[in-house]
Amino acid sequence: MLKNMAEIFYLDIAKLKAFVERRQLMLYPVLLFLIQRLFNEGENRYHLCYEVFQENSGDRAFQWCAFQDDFEGFYQRFLHDFLLFGRSLKKGMPSNVIKVFLSHQFGEADIPAIGFLPCETHELLLQVKISCQYENLQKRLQYMCDNALFYTKK
Repeated sequence: MLKNMAEIFYLDIAKLKAFVERRQLMLYPVLLFLIQRLFNEGENRYHLCYEVFQENSGDRAFQWCAFQDDFEGFYQRFLHDFLLFGRSLKKGMPSNVIKVFLSHQFGEADIPAIGFLPCETHELLLQVKISCQYENLQKRLQYMCDNALFYTKK
């Protein structure tokens, strides 16, 4: 259940990073998939609107992807959209989205929003800020990160 109230916590991504490196995947789309799975348990059907960062220019923009329960399909769609659209938002974004930021630079959100920052003191921790409270979010997201293989297999 979503409640309007910001929450900040740390997420240990050591196991997730090892999984990503073993499978030669990109961390960000795997993390996006886990967030999508977490918020789409039960009857909910949220799509993702996520921030993309261009290392060359330093520009930030948003892209979106439709809900997809299959990891391989989601991952391939992310890569396709990222290469095809880059920083240009593709058309047709639905209203029921979770917005994912690569920072904590969002104020009061009228939609669920979650932001990630690297921890300055530990490379395997992410500081997570969420615009609303979601029951047991920290424990559930940590469990999903620790067990990514289970959530990404067919």
